[in-house]
Amino acid sequence: MFYRIFLMIHYIFFFLDTPPTLCYGVVNNNKLFPLNKQLLSKFTHIRDAQVIYPLLVNVDNYVLATIPSDTVYIGLSSIPNAGQGAFAARPIARLSYFGPYCCDKHNDSHYAAMSSYTWEVLDESGQIMHYVDAAKFNKSNWLRYINCANTLAQQNLIAFITNGDVFYLVVRNISVGEELLVYYGNNYARKLGIDPDKFYS
Repeated sequence: MFYRIFLMIHYIFFFLDTPPTLCYGVVNNNKLFPLNKQLLSKFTHIRDAQVIYPLLVNVDNYVLATIPSDTVYIGLSSIPNAGQGAFAARPIARLSYFGPYCCDKHNDSHYAAMSSYTWEVLDESGQIMHYVDAAKFNKSNWLRYINCANTLAQQNLIAFITNGDVFYLVVRNISVGEELLVYYGNNYARKLGIDPDKFYS
């Protein structure tokens, strides 16, 4: 486990050209660690579309209403059997970030284990603060359509937290039509049939 954490931290700093002393850690085994605010201030925030009258939006369409349509569109995923995915509608620059990942925040580990849309959020000491779960359409946003990368070469996003919220950081330039893909951690990868050892190789 520890070598995978090291590899992921090495991976993010390879792209950011930033001293690792500024960062607490990143995703591993579906768990999230905080990213230092000094780093966050260097990034470009691409915000969701504003849903002005959320109560007037059909529950099933609420997620789609949050899409920043000048930047992203939803289509059939390039990942086999993944359903729909999120794709770049324009070039997206490295060090941009999306979020927060809209969801329910709760502390029910059993409920979290049943959901396919849950992150486990840790504090700086590695203790669980809460879970963030985007299973409910009326309490989530378009980030729920971002699928898990099958290989490190496919991955163009890394998840991080700040102030208890989950965000996705772009770690390399993304071309028009390219699918946005993040790694959801070793445990979830195994459920999808992805071998974590091969992912990092």
